[in-house]
This record gives sequence, C-alpha cells and structure tokens, in this order.
Amino acid sequence: IKEIDGLVYHEKDEKNPNDVSGFDITGKSGSFAIKVGEEIEVTKNDNGEKEEEWEIKVTLINLDNDQNRNTGKEVTGEVVITTDTMDTYKLAHINNVSIDEKTVDSITTTLKFDEKGTAGIKEYYFAKEEKGKVGEVVPASLEDVKIWEKESSPTHIFTNLTSDTNYIIYGYAVDNNDFKSNVYETEIIATAKKLPEIKSIEVISKSYNEISIQIDSEEGDRGIKEYEYEISGATINPGRIEKGTEKTHTFEGLEEEQEYTIKVRAIDSEGDKSTDSVKTETTLKKTIGLLCKGKEFASCIKENYEIDGAIIYHNLEDATKKEFPNYNLVANDDSYRYAGSNDIVNNYVCFGADTCSDTENYDNLYRIIGIFDDNKNNQYKLKLIKADYLTAEEGGVSEAYFNTFDQNNPDIVSLYYRGKLPLSKIGGYYWAGKDIIYNTWSSSFLNTENLNIIFYNKIPEKYRIMIENHIWTVSGNTSRDFVYETNALKVYNIELGENKIKSGESGCYDGVTPRVCTEKDLTYQDEIGLMYVSDYYYTMDSKYWHLSGFGGDDYYSYHYLDNWLYMGITEWTITRVSDIYINALMISAPAYPDYNVYINAIVDGVRPTFYLNSDVKLVSGNGTISNPYTLL
Repeated sequence: IKEIDGLVYHEKDEKNPNDVSGFDITGKSGSFAIKVGEEIEVTKNDNGEKEEEWEIKVTLINLDNDQNRNTGKEVTGEVVITTDTMDTYKLAHINNVSIDEKTVDSITTTLKFDEKGTAGIKEYYFAKEEKGKVGEVVPASLEDVKIWEKESSPTHIFTNLTSDTNYIIYGYAVDNNDFKSNVYETEIIATAKKLPEIKSIEVISKSYNEISIQIDSEEGDRGIKEYEYEISGATINPGRIEKGTEKTHTFEGLEEEQEYTIKVRAIDSEGDKSTDSVKTETTLKKTIGLLCKGKEFASCIKENYEIDGAIIYHNLEDATKKEFPNYNLVANDDSYRYAGSNDIVNNYVCFGADTCSDTENYDNLYRIIGIFDDNKNNQYKLKLIKADYLTAEEGGVSEAYFNTFDQNNPDIVSLYYRGKLPLSKIGGYYWAGKDIIYNTWSSSFLNTENLNIIFYNKIPEKYRIMIENHIWTVSGNTSRDFVYETNALKVYNIELGENKIKSGESGCYDGVTPRVCTEKDLTYQDEIGLMYVSDYYYTMDSKYWHLSGFGGDDYYSYHYLDNWLYMGITEWTITRVSDIYINALMISAPAYPDYNVYINAIVDGVRPTFYLNSDVKLVSGNGTISNPYTLL
C-alpha cells in the first residue's frame, strides 16, 4: 500500500543504505484508512464463516534530522476492522507550550492545542528532563528518566529548578477513550533571578582611531556591577576586553578605515553575565579635521600636512625629495599652501557665524590659502580668503564703490562664475577710489574704508579678535615682470621675496612725481587685505606653475580649471604695478593675472583676505563646503 489519505509515502533512497520506505508520520496523530471496501467471499460449505490469515506490516518513519530526540519515545496504535463506515477518529494534538510565569525556582507552563480530538480530553501529563548548565553539551541518554506528573488541566508548575540550567519539558493529553495525543517537547532555561540586559549600542562619535559608544541597559534582580566592552577586528584578534562602570565607553588605538566588531555585556553582583549585544562599525579615514580637533589649527596643519594631498610644503629640500610637477618652483618660504582643483581641495572655514555651509550662512564661508610664518618665529598662521565675492551690503559704499554687478554685462561671467550669490548682490569697487590716480595701497579707499572699517566692523567681536593686525607687503613690481615671461616662483620673488622693491629704489609715486620708495611705501599694516598675485599662482595645480600670465603662450589652455581660488569674475589683488602708477593687478577672466587695468577701472570682484592669530583652535568640521571647519 503506497497511498493513504493524510500521509505521504517516502520512497527509499537507494544511494542511502540506511534509508527505508514508508509513510512519514512526523507530527501526525489520529486514524487513517489503510484499506477500504475489501470483500470476503464465502460459500455454503463455509456455513457463512471463513477464516483468512492477514499479515499487516506497518513501517513508521520519522524524518527529523536529530533522531536522538526520539530516543525513548513510544509509538502506539491499533488496527480496527469493521463492517461499518468509520469516521476518521481525531486525536488531540498539542502544537505549543506557553511559559506563563517564572519565579526563583519554578516555571508555569500551559499546553496549547490545535486539535482537541473526537473524544475530548480527560487528563494531562507533564515531565521534565535536566540537560545541564547553559553552554554545556550533555550526551543523549538511551535511558528514559522522565517522571510524569498528572494534571486535570493543561497548566503545570515545574518546581525545584536549578538556576541557569537547560531543561526539556514534555507534555501530552489523554482523551476519554484513553487514546494519547502527541508528546510535545520544548527547551527552556531556568533562571533563578532575572539577568541584566544590554538593550542597545549607539555609536555617539568616531574618528580614524577611536570609536565612542553609549549603551542602554536594564538591570536584573541583582543589579549591574560593571560592563565588559569587547572589540575585535583589524589587528585586534582575539578581541580586546575593557571593563567599566559607565554607560559610555571609548575604544582607542584603532586603525583608520577598518571595520570593528563591538560586543557589550553586563555583569551582575554575583558575576553572572548578560547575553552579548553586538554592533559593527568602521573607523574613518585619517583627515586634518580629525587630527586637529581641539588643537591650534595652523601648527597642527604643519605637523600633519602630508595626509592631505592638496597641501604643498613650500620648502625646496622637501620638494626635491617628492619631485611633483615643477617642484623646483616652490616659494621656499616654509609655507603650506592648498593647491589644485575644487574637487580635491577641502579647505572651507566657517568664520563670523557658528555654523554655515553652502545652504546656511553662505556669506560666512571662507577658504584657507595656506599657513604662513612671515616672522620666522615658528608661529604659523592661517590665511583666509572669502569663498565668494564681497557683497555691496557687506562692503558698504565709499569713494571706492561704483555699483553692484551688472547682470547684463557682456563679460564671460555667465560662463565661468563658480559662486552661489545672485549677481545683483556682488559689489563693484575701484582699487583705490574713483578720483585717485596713483596706486598707493595705504591711501586706497577700498583698503581704509570698505575693507578695514565697514566690512571689518560687521564681523562679530568673537571672530574679529581672531584676526591678526598684519604687515602686508605692497611694493609691487613692473608689469612685464608680473605677466610676461615669468612663472610662479618669479612672481613670488618680485612680489614678496628676494627681488621685491626695496627702500631707496625707484618705483613709487605720490601723485606728483615719481620718486624712490621708503619703507612706509612698501608695507602696510592692518587687518584686512586682498590676495597676492603669487597666492593665485601657487593655488593652481603645480603642473601649471611654469606658465606665465597674460600674454603667455599657454594661458588659453584655461588652466584655471585646476585652481580652486578662481571664482570666475574679474578680481582685484593687493599688488600694484610699479612702472605704471595708475595700474594694479587683477585676476582676469578666464583666470590669468592681468596688469593692464587702471586702478579706477571697473573690476567687479573683491574678496577680503586676512591672517588669523596663531592660537586659533579647530572646533569641528572636515573642510568641505557642506561641513566647513569651525574655529575658536
């Protein structure tokens, strides 16, 4: 017989010598019709009676993977032959056991049924089997040591249990015809008292070498004595365990960009431990922002500049070892300058507001040109430039102001402007003043009024005191030296270095007649200035440092694309032209230094530039436009 309603026939697997054929009775109970409508033929000689010998062989198989759990179980049944039509007899069937209550040494359970059976239930039986302490492996026993206890209801209290011990509990029911249900079993753990619990782990901060976590825990019946904080991953294998009593903990000495597994467990007053709560977390990449948090920012950049590929150390000996493009053209002034395109330079600073970004307080975004030690006393200072142009509202009106930007100007601004300001907000300023015809920075209205009074006084006091009263070099040089047959190093040397104009040399003009220069003509001391021409050269990718400015053979290559400092609008620098006394240098569009500009000409862009005191500290940020550095 290979077909019985309600059972599945399993064919023997010929590849498995231990396999057998038979009906799968896993989880089955009740009655099943084996053969229906069998006819027995009798004759007159039989007197209406006939004897036949039937052999009934029943093969019962159970396909559970773990057959140890079947050891000691009984399978009962009976064969019924009847001339009557027999309805299927349904046995009671248990499908679950609920845990209703736990006390110090007892557990209350209730049998749950999906079938109460045809005849109803008259009594219930329960048993337990101890399987050892939690974590122990107890060999299966062939001896049935269960002691059954009878109940008149499906609820039973298991007593005299041992703490933290595994038990298997059993239950079955007997119906009113004395047929048994299935025997249901389940595994439980008896706990004398409630253990503590780690409910969650939250990472509250992380850096390239630290992860700080905060946990949410719940005490057990014996409180919490301490926590075990375990971390593994990277070179920490096996895990490192650190103990503490606080709900916050910091793992230190980690490696950058590595995934770590964190486990936390609570220990009660008797030394019992909660189960582990587990979390994985990856450390961050090492950056200037992470290394310098809470430190004097400029000196920290100096110590860690090599981790930021956009920072170039302008020291010839160091550059010779690295041999990047045009390394021999470094300024050799021991400065550290950001160079390259916008997509690699992360040097934004929030200044004048506690928070800012490309979507919040945009006018308070600045960028770091570099760090400089002009006094050669190892007191490095950040040099900032406004990220976008000075607005008419910020710079105010003076003899140097001429108009806000004309949006209908046929200038190529619409092609090259990189900022976010409405063009109608950008203020246009003369270099000196509308009616001034000589290029002395100390008498420039843009310098003395718009930058160092109006703009400066609009900076909040807590930020104003960070700005250094700086000595600016304003000697300038000849137009040809600046923009023809030159390069970044030559421009630096004639503007700030060994070839700059010195006292006693010609090249100065007071509006009456050319004369020799005094020290007062060549320097000017105040808080706010503008960028140097050499700043612009050195913020280009170094592969362009050998190119000249206006009129050079290669300026049409538009190398401004690899210069983060370029913003797309004609823009003044602080540097005058010494042989044309009514001219100053600007950054033209598209992006080359241009000398052929009268100081009272219309040049649309001005970006305030200044140095910060050396003790300014980094608070937070990573230097991106959306998360700029904040300072204290």
